[in-house]
Amino acid sequence: PLIYSQLVEDSFADDGVRLTWLAPTDYFLEFGSEIFRGDAFPASGADHQGTGAYSLYMHLGDDWRDQAWQIGLSHLTTEARDRGEASVFTGENQLTIADVVWKSKQFKFQAEHFWSQEQGDYTDLGAVNTREKGWYAQAVYQWVPRWRAGVRYDAATEDASRTSAMLDYSASEFSRLRLQLNLNEDNQQQILLQYQMSLGAHGAHSF
Repeated sequence: PLIYSQLVEDSFADDGVRLTWLAPTDYFLEFGSEIFRGDAFPASGADHQGTGAYSLYMHLGDDWRDQAWQIGLSHLTTEARDRGEASVFTGENQLTIADVVWKSKQFKFQAEHFWSQEQGDYTDLGAVNTREKGWYAQAVYQWVPRWRAGVRYDAATEDASRTSAMLDYSASEFSRLRLQLNLNEDNQQQILLQYQMSLGAHGAHSF
């Protein structure tokens, strides 16, 4: 989604540790906290002796007939020291994410909403206090075991939006071929053809 590219440069991957607690309830209720080194964007420089980012999150879910739902809320705080090259930033970023998932055997709906606030100093702009937000919603339907089709709409703060449609085929549990069409708000079109392959041990097998 566009908002991932804008706020966390497609993904947030940083060294750290996680602690989770699963509540002893009839429904799924999970709480968690993470502490990261603080090197990955939007953090930078591994502030506070190498604990420059941390998160808190919770998930709540349950089954209903042959379907399942889950909602979640998470918050990520990161520290940046001398982030960037041409325009260097030092300061703090607060990122809050609300998410929802609804799925059945053949259908899955998923959406996330992001709120971000960044406070600090840029070498070329001086002191800043900026707020950004964005969201996406997507639905995927699997009408036969190996074929799926999906649509997604996503939008970001900078008046950027995109509509996507995809079709994929799973030759086995280890490989998948996907064709996707993206249409941006300025009618710019993008066609992607992707092949995914898994190797090695995974959840279902030990080999």
